Amino acid sequence: MTLILLPHQHLPVPEYQTRLGVLYAQAQNRSQWSVRFTDGSIVNEWDEGADWVKLRRSGRQAVRLYAPNGRFAELGDTKDATDRLFQFKIAVRTVGHGAGVLAHVVGLIWGTNGECDAYAWEPGPDGGRIVGPWTDQAWDFQYHRVGRIEGRHLGIANP
Repeated sequence: MTLILLPHQHLPVPEYQTRLGVLYAQAQNRSQWSVRFTDGSIVNEWDEGADWVKLRRSGRQAVRLYAPNGRFAELGDTKDATDRLFQFKIAVRTVGHGAGVLAHVVGLIWGTNGECDAYAWEPGPDGGRIVGPWTDQAWDFQYHRVGRIEGRHLGIANP
């Protein structure tokens, strides 16, 4: 078991889950998300048929971001975070040059005015890097000038 220290909480996370997430991210050389529910179940991006928007909304408890550099970040605790967890990728597509991911963001809305904490994986040499946590505003997200985080795209409720 690995213990993750969060403010006021110690969450036991099965060590195999952490290793598996890191291995998938490294094997595919891209970040991966994972969601834990209040009933203890876990859905991973690499699970067959997993789709963030189609995940059940109720009972979401924590979100993890696994990076190809072997690191991971988690937001959430032992409380229900229904409609407060989000994840999305920031990408670019250019004519003649293809497409690429600039960042993969996970977040937890904790304030009544949309205040949230977030982490991001930014690709780069040696598996990129995880940045954060930082505090932002879900209704006007400043990281990469994203703007309003839309519920219909991310599986969260709009204010």
